[in-house]
Amino acid sequence: MAAVQTCTKSNIYTLLQRHPMFSHLSQEYLNQIIQLGTLKTFRADEPVVKQGETINYFFILCTGKLELSTELDIDKKIAQTLSPGDYYGEVCLLTGEPSLINITALKKSQLLLFDKDQFQQLISLTPQLNKKVVAALSSEIKRINQEIMQGKNKELALAKFITESKYSLKKLVGKSRFIKALRHQINERARDLEPVFIIGEEGTGKILVANTIHRQGPNKQQPFIVVECEELVEDDQAVKIFGSNTADTAPVRFGFLELARGGTLMLNNVESLTDNAFLRVIHYLETSREVRLILATTLKNPQEYMARRFPAIDCQALFLNAIYLKPLRERKRDIPDLVDHFLAEKQKKYGSKKKAYLTNDAFEKLLSHDYRQGNIKELAGIIDRALALSDQNKIDAEAIIIGEINQNLPGYDLFRWQSVKKLIYSGTWPVSVQFLVSCLFLLIMAGCFWAPRETASQLNSLVWFYVGPVIILTSIFFGRMACSICPFSFLANLCQRLVCLNKPVSFISKYYYVTVIFLYSLIFWFEEIFSLRTSPLLTGLLFLSLTVLAIVAAVLFKGDAWCKYMCPLGAVIAVCSTLSPVELRANTEVCQNKCQTYNCYKGGRLPGCPLTQHVMYIDSSINCKLCFRCFKNCPNNAVKLSLRPPAREIWSLVNVHWGMAAVVAAFGLMLLPFFTLHMIQAIFPTKWGLIFNVIYWLLFLVIIYFSLRFQAKSPSAKKMVPYVRLFFAFIPLIAGGHLAYQLDHNTSLHLYQLIRISGPGESIPLLDLSTLIQLFVLTAGLAGSLLCLFKVYKNSKVKVSPSLAYPLAAASYGLMVFLLLMTN
Repeated sequence: MAAVQTCTKSNIYTLLQRHPMFSHLSQEYLNQIIQLGTLKTFRADEPVVKQGETINYFFILCTGKLELSTELDIDKKIAQTLSPGDYYGEVCLLTGEPSLINITALKKSQLLLFDKDQFQQLISLTPQLNKKVVAALSSEIKRINQEIMQGKNKELALAKFITESKYSLKKLVGKSRFIKALRHQINERARDLEPVFIIGEEGTGKILVANTIHRQGPNKQQPFIVVECEELVEDDQAVKIFGSNTADTAPVRFGFLELARGGTLMLNNVESLTDNAFLRVIHYLETSREVRLILATTLKNPQEYMARRFPAIDCQALFLNAIYLKPLRERKRDIPDLVDHFLAEKQKKYGSKKKAYLTNDAFEKLLSHDYRQGNIKELAGIIDRALALSDQNKIDAEAIIIGEINQNLPGYDLFRWQSVKKLIYSGTWPVSVQFLVSCLFLLIMAGCFWAPRETASQLNSLVWFYVGPVIILTSIFFGRMACSICPFSFLANLCQRLVCLNKPVSFISKYYYVTVIFLYSLIFWFEEIFSLRTSPLLTGLLFLSLTVLAIVAAVLFKGDAWCKYMCPLGAVIAVCSTLSPVELRANTEVCQNKCQTYNCYKGGRLPGCPLTQHVMYIDSSINCKLCFRCFKNCPNNAVKLSLRPPAREIWSLVNVHWGMAAVVAAFGLMLLPFFTLHMIQAIFPTKWGLIFNVIYWLLFLVIIYFSLRFQAKSPSAKKMVPYVRLFFAFIPLIAGGHLAYQLDHNTSLHLYQLIRISGPGESIPLLDLSTLIQLFVLTAGLAGSLLCLFKVYKNSKVKVSPSLAYPLAAASYGLMVFLLLMTN
C-alpha cells in the first residue's frame, strides 16, 4: 500500500461538509474531527483491502467507487460495490479479525481513515454519529448473514459493540436498603446459569442488573447480548432469536441465541413477543442451559398476565428467580448518590475540570419529582441538561427542567411569512412597541396624580372601562402578547440592568400561586371597596405600587421573576392565553437532534428566556410571554409561531401546572363576591362592607388553605395531569365571567336600551346593550368549557368521571346569569 498522505485542513473540512454522515454537525465538532482523520488516495484497480488481511482502521469512501469481492477456492464472487458515503472496517477494527472480503478501487478514489483510537474518539465526539454507526452496524449484520457463513463472528462483535455503546452504566449506585438487598440478590443469581426474570418500570435499571449478573457469573468472558423485543418485527421474532436454516439454497441466519452461545441473552420487554416466539422461549428454558436467558418486563403483575395469556401452561417456573426493581420514587434516598455519579460521568463527557454541584433548592426539586417518565434514565437526562444549561459549576433550581417534551402538534407556522419574521428581527415588535406603551403608561400615571380633575377623570375612565376588557380579549385571541409589551416589565428590566442581587427564588417559586392569588384578590378588593373607577389618585397609587413591586422583584431576583411568580395581571393574562389560537412552540425533533447550545434558555445574541424556560418543554402559553428571544437566539430555526385550534392546549396538556390550577380555581371562585356585591349592598345598605369583607377574605383563606394542603401531599405529577386539564377546562367560562364583570362597569353600554316595558307613567328597561353582550360572553364561555370538558374526557388515558363537571359548569353559568339579571 502507498504511504498515507495527510491532506490540508481545508480539503478535509470540505470533504466532511459534503459527507452525509457529518453534514448535520456544527463547525466546532467538524474542526475537532479534522484533527482525527487522514485522507488516502487509491488509483483505479489498486487494492484497498485484501481478504485475510488484518486491518487496523475504519474508512469512509469520499469520492470514487470500490468493488467488494470474496475468494472461495478458485472462484471469485462479487458481493457488491461501495459508493461515496459508504464505509468499511468497523467490524475488523472492533474484533481484530482479518477481513473476509477484498476491496478494490474501480476508479480513482479517496478514503478518509481513522485508526482504532481515532474511531472511538470520533464516536464519543458525535453522539448522532454514534447512533448512525450503531444503526449501520445493525444493518450490516443482516447483509453479512445473507452473503457468507462467517458472518456469525461479525454479528457477535457487532452485538457486543451495540450493547456496550447503548448501555454505558457499569455499576449499581446507591446506599439504600433496596440497593443493598439488590446486590445480595444479584450475587445469588450469578452463581449459576438459571434463568432470571427482572420486573421493573422503564428506566429502573433492568439491563444494568442483567449485565451485572452476567459479569459476576461463571461465563463472564462470554457474550452478553440485549434484545429489545418490541423492536423486532412480529413475523420475524422467532427467527431472530432462534435462527433458521430451512433450505440448502438459503443462507444460514444466526439467531441471538447462537450469537450468545455460552453467555447471556437478555430479552427486554419480553411481553412484546408473539405467542409462537414466547412458547419457544419457554420450551428453551425447560430444555437447555447453554445460554443463560434473562427476561425483563415493565408489567406490574407479569404472573397474572402470563396466566391469562397462556392458561394451559404453568409458567410459575419463570418467576422462581424473579428480581423486582423498585421505581426511583420509592427509593429517593439513592437520588443524591445517583446525582453525584451522573455529574461525574457527564463532566467527563463535557471535559469540565471544576466539580459541579447542586444547590439545596435544586436537590429539593429533584427529590419532589416522581420520575414516572423514565426513573433513573429520566434523572440522568435531567442532570445532563442541567449541566449544559449552567454556565457555572453551581446548578440551581432554574436549571433543573422537569417535564415531558412537548408534542409536535399540527398548526400553521406564521413565521413562513417573511413580513412576520422581519417584524420580530427588526425589534419593532415587541421592543419598540413596549417602549411606546411604557411612555404612555407613565403619562397616564402622571396624569392621575397631576392632571386637571376632568382630564384625570377621563384617563381614569379610559383605564377601568376599556383597558381591562381589551387585555382579556387580546389574551384570548393573541396569548400573552400583552405581557410582551408590559410597562411594568420594561421599567423593572431597566432597573435590573443597573443592579441585580440575584437572590434565590426557591420559596417564591414554590408558593407562587399564593402570592398571585393574594395580590389579585387585594387589587379587586381595593377596586370595589375604595371605588377606584371614580378616583384617579387611587388609580395612580395602584399603578405606582405595582411598578415599585416589579422593580423590587427585578433588583432582588434575576430574570422576570415578577412576571413569572408574582404579577396578578400577568396571571390573568396567562390563564386567558390558554384559549388563544396563537401559540409559540418548538419543533422538538430539531431541538433533540440538532441543539447543542441551549440558546433559548442560556441566551445568544440576546439574553435567554426571561421566564427561564426551555422552549422544547413549553406545552402551555402560560409559560411564554411572547418576547420572541428564543426565536432570535435559536440557530436551528426550531421555534414556531403557529395558528392552532383555540384552547387546544387545555386537552393536550403534557406537563402538570397544578399551581396554576389553584390560580384558575381562585379566579373562578372570586367571581362569586363580585357578582353578588350589588345584591349585598341592596339587602344590607349599612353593613354591606363588613359582610362583603367577611365573605371575600374567608373565601380567599379557604382557597389558600386547600391549595397548601394539596401541595403538602406531594401529588403524583403524572396522575394529576387529567385533573389539571379538568380545572383548565373551566377557563373559558371563567374568562367569560371576568369579561362580563368588566363590561358591567362600562356605563356607556348601559345607555343603549334594547327592550323596555311600558309602565304607569314611564317605561321600564328590561335589557340594555351591556347585559346582552354580557349574556353572549357568558354563553360563549359555557360553550367553550363544555367543548373542553368533552375533549379532556375523550383524550384522557386516565378516565375521570364527567358526572360532576358538566353539571358544575351549567350551574356556574346559571348562577352568573341569574345574578347578572338580578343586578341589572
